[in-house]
Amino acid sequence: MTRRFEKNPYSWRDVTARKAAGDILRWIKKLHPKMYRAERWFEIDLRKKTSFGATKARIAARVYFSEDKDSPIKTEGSVWAKEPEIMRVKIFLPDDFGPKYHEELFIKVMGTIKHELEHWYQIEIGRPGALQSEYVTLQSEAMGHVNASYFLQPVEVEAFVAGLYLKAKKTRRPIKVIFAEVMRKIGREYGISSKDQRRILLAWTKELTKRYPQAPTLNPQPLSKRDRGWNELLIDGKKKLTRRQVLNYYKDNARKIWPYLKGQTVVVVLAPQKNKFVSRRNGYKDDGKSIRLTKLKGIDDESSLEFWIMRRAIEFRPVLTTKTTPLLWLDLDMHTTPRAKRSRLLSKMKKASRKIKKVFHEFGVRRVHVYEGDGIGLHFEGDLPKRRNVDVLRKAFVKALAKAFSDDEVFTTGLANPGQIRLDTTTFRHMGSLRAPYSMTITGHAKRKITV
Repeated sequence: MTRRFEKNPYSWRDVTARKAAGDILRWIKKLHPKMYRAERWFEIDLRKKTSFGATKARIAARVYFSEDKDSPIKTEGSVWAKEPEIMRVKIFLPDDFGPKYHEELFIKVMGTIKHELEHWYQIEIGRPGALQSEYVTLQSEAMGHVNASYFLQPVEVEAFVAGLYLKAKKTRRPIKVIFAEVMRKIGREYGISSKDQRRILLAWTKELTKRYPQAPTLNPQPLSKRDRGWNELLIDGKKKLTRRQVLNYYKDNARKIWPYLKGQTVVVVLAPQKNKFVSRRNGYKDDGKSIRLTKLKGIDDESSLEFWIMRRAIEFRPVLTTKTTPLLWLDLDMHTTPRAKRSRLLSKMKKASRKIKKVFHEFGVRRVHVYEGDGIGLHFEGDLPKRRNVDVLRKAFVKALAKAFSDDEVFTTGLANPGQIRLDTTTFRHMGSLRAPYSMTITGHAKRKITV
């Protein structure tokens, strides 16, 4: 009797795919790019004895280097009926393969391995047609065509959805954007018509909502078609806030926070579940563009603040999208111990504010604003007299801070030990982000200006 599929998205197949992809990437990094071809075997643990008598499986990874530097990275995988304990993965790399391709390669190899692990699992539980699709694929590619029926086979629908969902989680991109990219790819490479693409997309979306019920929170429908669940608890810590309370906070403070967000590219931190937070840089549209807020109202308009506060937004963080900055900022983070308690370290932070402001003044900042958020740190920021290169400025700023606090062991510009306070400039960089004033934090507090 066929057992039901595991519906936990954090299953061992996800972990195995990530680990195997990491092992393969580390091996490829050591290869000479002028090689034509390389092959190596990798072993993965199947966690239990299978129906074909094995507790481990092997991946035969074969790499091909193209002579064309513009050649895209491609991966192919297969599982054979006669040797179900062996997975074959082919990887095609451009001539100029290097560090800039590592992340893309890891994501593609991980997705391919997860796809094939799904086929292996289908074989193991006796899923009808689990191996037939592999033969259909090989025969079709040999004849130079793949038709829509291949992508609509139930076993392939399950495998594609599993692999692409893992890719969406790892890249933190909307799953429907990933689906749209694949549709364009199969249309371009295999000549699949727009009508068949819609059929495939419908089948994949149906499987997605069935297997991963949490996925629709990443792809919101218009609010009129959704169950709002306003009493759902989103933050459950020292402060407990429901979705309604978070929404009411932003409704009451929208006019205060808007001047800091208007026209800005932002990172939005969402809470799809209780105490589960997701940072989103891209919108829900298929173009995958960054989130840029230009309107205060617009319940179904991604460029509006209202769109996001109605959809579980907790934090708003404007992003420094250019290599020059009009602002200088600094975070103070405490690392408490039983002896060095929060109140004591917070008192030290406030006492050091005069020295920090003096460093800001050295860089031309006339007025320094101090903010407090979740009670475990302070934030300093101020306007520069003119825009400056952020990388050059950060190096000089860190050097000045280290000099100013050279006689105080409690403060450090490096990694902080327990009982120390870190002068943190890691977010002060190109594409770095800082929480907007009056934005809520994931602990339920709000970033507010204080006088010290």
